[in-house]
Amino acid sequence: MSERTDLKYNQDWFSKNLPEILYWVKPTIRQIEKPKILEIGGFEGRSTRWFIENLLNNGGVLHCIDTWDGSLEHEMWGMDFTDTYDVFTHNLKEYIEDGTCIVHRGMSKDILPKLLSEGHQFDFIYVDGSHLASDVMIDGILSYLLLKTGGILAFDDYTFGVTDRRTFDIPHTAINFFDSAFTDRGRIERLGLNLMATYKKLE
Repeated sequence: MSERTDLKYNQDWFSKNLPEILYWVKPTIRQIEKPKILEIGGFEGRSTRWFIENLLNNGGVLHCIDTWDGSLEHEMWGMDFTDTYDVFTHNLKEYIEDGTCIVHRGMSKDILPKLLSEGHQFDFIYVDGSHLASDVMIDGILSYLLLKTGGILAFDDYTFGVTDRRTFDIPHTAINFFDSAFTDRGRIERLGLNLMATYKKLE
């Protein structure tokens, strides 16, 4: 497929994570025939395209969940999300049309249980939705349940807001609890803890 020249991106909050994804995620996922990926938080589709083009080379499918309505912090930053969903679908047009990218528009707390009830299991789950600790906790627990044994779970924004935000407003708090609760029981193995928190499911 020829490289598109009409992609529209206004922000890049993803590229900083590539060293960790290339080290911890890609070697595992590239060994899987037709892997299934779940992304929570698609925004403009930069990460979504990267995952499809670099991790799904052997076929497979990516499910993406987002409201595409932004959050309170985006409003505080003066960001306009009026056209964000249209930007995402434009940037992923060919992959949406051929079924490689399956879009779920709504709250992850509503969609994740639905995927679970339908019997979905994923090889790689990337959590990059709400920053609120309570939301990240819900996303983390449901993602663990949706992850195949041996699969990789990565939380973005582990260091986001640690020095200047309240503990219940940041992912860090929820990820630390998830880490201690699941690693202490031997259910997950911590692979990396830097800009992202990356884990392998053991059982």
